[in-house]
Amino acid sequence: CQASPRFRVSTIRPVCTHLRDRMRRRSFTEIDLRDMMERASGLRPDHEPGRWVLETRFEGEEWEVIVEPDEVRKITVVITAYDVYP
Repeated sequence: CQASPRFRVSTIRPVCTHLRDRMRRRSFTEIDLRDMMERASGLRPDHEPGRWVLETRFEGEEWEVIVEPDEVRKITVVITAYDVYP
């Protein structure tokens, strides 16, 4: 059983090219992303070891934000975010 990491929204780093591309194509901003993370309703381990799935909502729809804590730099790296289709 893994303990849930502590995520601090003030220390997220959504800077990778992959995420910037996804933000543009999925029409959300860094502010939207921070809001989604603040309002997360669930947290579970991702299928990739060391990553976590934040369950949240955006514009009335269910979304997931994939994050990976960087314990050395004490930041949360956002990998991607996407809406969940039923």
